[in-house]
Amino acid sequence: MERTARETPGQLAWLAGEIGRPFPFERYGVLGLASGYDGVALETATVSTFGAGLSLTPEQEAPTLVHELTHQYFGDAVSVRTWDDMWLSEGHARYYERRYAAARGFIDLDQELKSSYERDQQQRTEVGPMGRDPSGGQHFPSDRTVLCGSFPGSGGVHSGLRRRREPGLRA
Repeated sequence: MERTARETPGQLAWLAGEIGRPFPFERYGVLGLASGYDGVALETATVSTFGAGLSLTPEQEAPTLVHELTHQYFGDAVSVRTWDDMWLSEGHARYYERRYAAARGFIDLDQELKSSYERDQQQRTEVGPMGRDPSGGQHFPSDRTVLCGSFPGSGGVHSGLRRRREPGLRA
């Protein structure tokens, strides 16, 4: 993560250009923690934290940092009413994460969005809408259920809205 974290100034500039707004805070930092939440990245206002045990390929690291960085613009500005609405927070982050991965040549964005729509449809058939707690509220959902369940379609929603606003846009 250290190498990828050094790319933060470039990621900030890329994201500001994509969103069309300057970064909303004076500072931003990345912090690796020896913690019990290894395998998870989490944003807080002005700082993204990562479990020291988070092991990602370079092709996964940089987009993950952009994902957490995107929360600084959108995800930390809203609180979701229910777990079913988690995609509102995760959608922007997932969308710009995937756009960044495509800009770096890590993925084919159109193919990724198509696959996301397919995974989302499968998930909706199995457990309902994005982020839905499959237990039906019988227990507090796990972070993986809520967050990962929010990912498949959430970025696709934002892509679809952007395509409607900007006809001819590929993704």
